[in-house]
Amino acid sequence: MYAVIATGGKQYKVKKGDAIQVDLLSLDMGAKMDFKEVLLVGSGAEVKIGQPFVASANVVAEVVAIEKGPKIIVYHKRRRKQYDKKVGHRQPFTRLLITSIDNGSGEKEILSPEEKTKVLGSVGFASKDAWALDEVESLEAPTPKAKKAPKVAKSLTEKKAPAKKAAPKKAASKAKK
Repeated sequence: MYAVIATGGKQYKVKKGDAIQVDLLSLDMGAKMDFKEVLLVGSGAEVKIGQPFVASANVVAEVVAIEKGPKIIVYHKRRRKQYDKKVGHRQPFTRLLITSIDNGSGEKEILSPEEKTKVLGSVGFASKDAWALDEVESLEAPTPKAKKAPKVAKSLTEKKAPAKKAAPKKAASKAKK
């Protein structure tokens, strides 16, 4: 069974066990979100299209990560005016795990806890909160830095090659008579 949901002005095609990345939602880690704005629900050849939404259809998702996207550099420059400005930006987003889909006519697919752990392991990320990482890092014990190897002095037998002498200057041409 699959569904098309709308959130943040975008539409996402989802199925049970999918991990989707959406714009930042004001939810805590582990919180559940009900999507009532289901545009389409389908299973096999049977498809229900909403006008605009499918009545009593519901998709439930769980927040598994709150992260920041890659850094984007914004650079403004006005030529000949000695003006330039450089700003970095990281877009925050929420990663959701689709836990159940209800098509509104009694059929419902639910993600079991065993499937959930399997999906989270295969997706390649653990549950995390990007803003809580600072707190976690401060709690961990600092790791000792590795000592650098001492520098070895050059042996006295190794000498640099002598510098080349400059070519002699040419005699200046005789003055005009």
